[in-house]
Amino acid sequence: MVATPIYSRKSAGLSLIELMVTIVISSIIAMYGSSLTINWLAKQKIKDAEENLAQGYASARALALRTGTNSTNPSAYLLLIDNTLCVQKGSNSNLNCNAPEWIASLPVTSSSITDKTSACIAFNSAGLPKTATLDSISCSVATSYNVALWSNTANGYLE
Repeated sequence: MVATPIYSRKSAGLSLIELMVTIVISSIIAMYGSSLTINWLAKQKIKDAEENLAQGYASARALALRTGTNSTNPSAYLLLIDNTLCVQKGSNSNLNCNAPEWIASLPVTSSSITDKTSACIAFNSAGLPKTATLDSISCSVATSYNVALWSNTANGYLE
């Protein structure tokens, strides 16, 4: 006598419940992964902004050393205007980024140098920050910065 199995139906694919459980688990993993990706992208943009600030500071110092004279006027300026960073020659008398020597757009929602969103740092012929006035704005010798994107922030000092 041959025994017949109680359940003799052949499997023909996935049941609806198995499919629903798979979709729910996949959705949870995708949501978690997308939040990690968004956070990683924000941190990367913050890092890019910090690198642009450091590069702009170095470019302004190099320009001041290259074109500097021993006069009392600044040899170069590092300007921050509405998340745009630029380097201007010391002969510039306006706080703008028209015809800059170097320019970069910061990929963040807010940025400041010494807590000002429109700021400047003037450099003397030795490549050191000095006090100056540009377009009635006092250029700072302090080099602290702050950049933010969504809930991610970074701050430090330009060197």
